[in-house]
Amino acid sequence: FGVDDPLYIEALPFNFPLEPYWGKGIYHFHKWESQMKKFLTEDKHTKQALSKNKAYKNPLFFQVLTIFKPRKVYNFLEKYVRPKKKMFIGGVSKEHAEKLYGKIDYYVPTPLKHAFEQIDEWWPKIEENAHKAEVIIPSVGSSSNIIAKRLWDMNVETHLLDIGSIIDAVEGRSSRIWIRLKGHAIQKVILPEYRDKSPKKRFVYFLKDIKFFFRNQIV
Repeated sequence: FGVDDPLYIEALPFNFPLEPYWGKGIYHFHKWESQMKKFLTEDKHTKQALSKNKAYKNPLFFQVLTIFKPRKVYNFLEKYVRPKKKMFIGGVSKEHAEKLYGKIDYYVPTPLKHAFEQIDEWWPKIEENAHKAEVIIPSVGSSSNIIAKRLWDMNVETHLLDIGSIIDAVEGRSSRIWIRLKGHAIQKVILPEYRDKSPKKRFVYFLKDIKFFFRNQIV
């Protein structure tokens, strides 16, 4: 939170508005929200307090659009990510990452869990090629923030996108409630040649869509 620059965009899972996309598992207040806000704004040990004059972005942006407006996400990736020379950092296989992002020029594998504990092993691979990539996509949980800050300090001239958990939906890993409820929407976001078009699967997805529609009316 100490970086104050219009090119460094920060997001926080606080104060989600009630909007047409409201739904438990999509937008939902965290039980720890008030405690975290108090810590970040008032705790005497916090070196970098939140700025009340800064607009923080929505960290669930890509997940929500994947569910409700998947074509927008597909078009975004087609224009700003897939044609670019890119680096992917994460525990997801290169094969699955390329279904979503297109050709990965620099693939940096990390542990799926507790990646920070081994950062000294995988960070040099990022440092070696970061200046060559037009887009860098970290998918390493909270360690993605550390990657962003380090690359900022290195003055790397590139776009860094923390797109969040939609890559888990590509892999079929139900790591989030939204993936269990509506993760099949990723089929409209990944490259067409990788989409599951079997009649059985399409029927299952149709039933899940109906279930989600009625569920979203009452939560």
